[in-house]
Amino acid sequence: MDRRVYRTLASEMDKSNRSISRLFKKFLEQAPQIPIKSKTQVHLLIDGTYLPNGLCLILYYDHDIRYVQLYRTSSQEKFREIYQDLKALKALGIEVYSVTCDGHKSILKAVAKVYPNAVIQRCVVHVKRQCRAYLSSKPKLQASKELLFISNQITGIKTQEQCSFWL
Repeated sequence: MDRRVYRTLASEMDKSNRSISRLFKKFLEQAPQIPIKSKTQVHLLIDGTYLPNGLCLILYYDHDIRYVQLYRTSSQEKFREIYQDLKALKALGIEVYSVTCDGHKSILKAVAKVYPNAVIQRCVVHVKRQCRAYLSSKPKLQASKELLFISNQITGIKTQEQCSFWL
């Protein structure tokens, strides 16, 4: 770790650099254990976030209790790893009712294998982003402008009535 980080933390915590170094060593020797908080009718959000250092952080977030049930670092969203993670969750007794994801094929395939009865939903933010990528943020054609306007409304849907109207 960068020496400036130690110096900054040491001055803020009123500790020596060696004390800060020992604290980091203690915490980094073993990955933290994340306790499972909910086991039935879990609504999971699964998504990978790519960090600047080339790592991909994959989160398994329980929407109802607003809690990360599991996470993994990897080089990318790989079927084998997501499958293993979902199997581990299942072995812990977690009953997944639904999964919301970006539509990545590896996630869809892993969920279908481990939780075949789970409802799978595409994340509306990812739908909105993909529409913007296809149409651009400033389309020139009138039809494209109208379609972009419609797609931008998707994240504001809160009720079944609004959903029916949008559709």
